[in-house]
Amino acid sequence: MVCAEPSQKEILLQHLRAHGSITKLQALQQYGIMNTGGRMFELHEEGHPVSSRRVVTTSGKRVAEYYLVNFDANGQGSLW
Repeated sequence: MVCAEPSQKEILLQHLRAHGSITKLQALQQYGIMNTGGRMFELHEEGHPVSSRRVVTTSGKRVAEYYLVNFDANGQGSLW
């Protein structure tokens, strides 16, 4: 039996769970994922609490950073 490689969504979700966040630049450099926004939209549509914000990298580039949000019983969000 051949094991299928994880999809881009699975790779990103595993990264978010392990590291808390990922930028578009990191996704491209580490995993070769070019359409990070599209994969994050799909994860959101599947019910994963993904959100984004704009950050400035150490080189001065502005990129999107994606992260998991955890909502408590009162509807208050916090970083995963």
